Amino acid sequence: MTTPFGAGGARLAPVGAAVTNQVDQLRTSVASGSVHMEQRSAEAAAARLDDIADSVARMLRELRRVEQKVPLGSGPAAEWMSRHDELVASGGMDSARDILTTFQGLISDLATAVRAAVRHTQETDEAVESSLDTIRGGGDA
Repeated sequence: MTTPFGAGGARLAPVGAAVTNQVDQLRTSVASGSVHMEQRSAEAAAARLDDIADSVARMLRELRRVEQKVPLGSGPAAEWMSRHDELVASGGMDSARDILTTFQGLISDLATAVRAAVRHTQETDEAVESSLDTIRGGGDA
């Protein structure tokens, strides 16, 4: 199975798969209506997730400096180090850019799921309140 964090023996693949699966399970549970969240707590959680996503966005912007080719010298070791830094920053799977971009997406998905759970809870509460009002009104007739 290929995960957003790499495939096969990649170092972060098991962690990425576990996190991705947890977020997917939450999204599925929210979509089925089986997750209810208290509004104030959920809003605080979603705001914190937004802060984390903003921090990741700043990290991605800062990463551009590491991705730039920097002449470290003309010897083989300096050339290797320059290429190594470039690969670690943005060289594909398990690069800093790949991991941060995937993490940013997961955080965004999680915040969306939290907000959807709050909306579902509010809709359920309103429906129950409406039903109770109908019952109360029907009892007065």
